[in-house]
Amino acid sequence: MLALGVTLTGAPAPAQDTVAQPSDAGRALVRPMSFPPQQVARLDLDEPALVDALLDALPSLSRYPRPAEPPRLVYLPSAQLRAQACSVPCPVLAYYAGGRDIFLDHSLNPLISLFDRSVVLHEMVHYLQAQQVDEMRTLEAAGPRERCRIWYAREREAYAIQQNFLTLVHSRASAGRVPGRSNC
Repeated sequence: MLALGVTLTGAPAPAQDTVAQPSDAGRALVRPMSFPPQQVARLDLDEPALVDALLDALPSLSRYPRPAEPPRLVYLPSAQLRAQACSVPCPVLAYYAGGRDIFLDHSLNPLISLFDRSVVLHEMVHYLQAQQVDEMRTLEAAGPRERCRIWYAREREAYAIQQNFLTLVHSRASAGRVPGRSNC
């Protein structure tokens, strides 16, 4: 199974998750007309409402439609998350490995941190990627080198959507990045 996740590489500490001035975000990109930043940036949402708001926002941030069924957020201790997500030591914050579950480090709190919320959004992108039947058939039929290229392309897409989200909610946090070139 291909695990996709967000690592600590390039990610800021939650303390850096401050609100930028609207003029800062305006230079980076234009807000999609249907993106509801006032809803997804609200800090008074409970977890089901947050998941719902992120799923409502994703069609305007990505090429994916809203899924019929929402993912489940599963919080794990850091050591258990790393053991499940990685075959070697890695600084993972969250990952999606198929099915409905998105696994998150127990230290994340997307209800109060926009950066942590963006991590959930990043994994939701992988959840939506896995629902694209034609793309999954291509992935399953691919050889190891092509699977690696597809993995990198999916990660780049998820990080770009995560960064777009952070910009649109006026967070100064950075989504991080995957290497520009794959080592496939």
